Amino acid sequence: MERRSFLKASAALSCAASLTGCKTGSDDANVTPTPPPVADESISWSACLVNCGSNCPVKVFSSDGIITRVEADNETTDEYGVNHQIRACARGRSLRQRTYAPDRLKTPMKRVGKRGEGKFVPISWDEAASTVASELQRIASEYSNKSILKLYGTGAYYGFSSSNCFNRILNLNGGFLNIYGNYSWAQQNEAAAATGFGSTSGSILLSLKDSDLFIGLG
Repeated sequence: MERRSFLKASAALSCAASLTGCKTGSDDANVTPTPPPVADESISWSACLVNCGSNCPVKVFSSDGIITRVEADNETTDEYGVNHQIRACARGRSLRQRTYAPDRLKTPMKRVGKRGEGKFVPISWDEAASTVASELQRIASEYSNKSILKLYGTGAYYGFSSSNCFNRILNLNGGFLNIYGNYSWAQQNEAAAATGFGSTSGSILLSLKDSDLFIGLG
């Protein structure tokens, strides 16, 4: 669909929704009400750790050990200069779907076919750890430790390979090759050098009201 056609269709749908919302009369009795919260829900706080430095707090509702819904931070006022709610984005709000996704891996998987074929079989954690250890030793002995590269991004900040524990293991094996720069903030670091602050950590949110120009990168 062309952009112009998409905008026309969106505008038409918005108008239709507005007209429907303005209707009154007996049809209102047929509107399905919003279902009430699940009975006997317990509330706990967690955080979105999906490879993002914000680590937004999320309110988790559960019943009988099963997550029923997830909400973002709405406990405090969201007033500029006084308090700032750190509201999770769509990724944080969808943690329930992520947790119960049908294709979520729940056990280590070992490739049994050729690379790219997508053939894997589940294995135990002991076998996975043993395989990783033997392969690290083999690669280091054949190609030196410079052939082992560790990235910090694993898709989750609570991941094992994101921790210093894994760095320790690799160093005990003779070391590893680290990354140069940053695959996520590289453009910000270069742009910040041309500003008066000189770094990405030199400014704060409260300075927005005094700014003549604000650039958001996403």
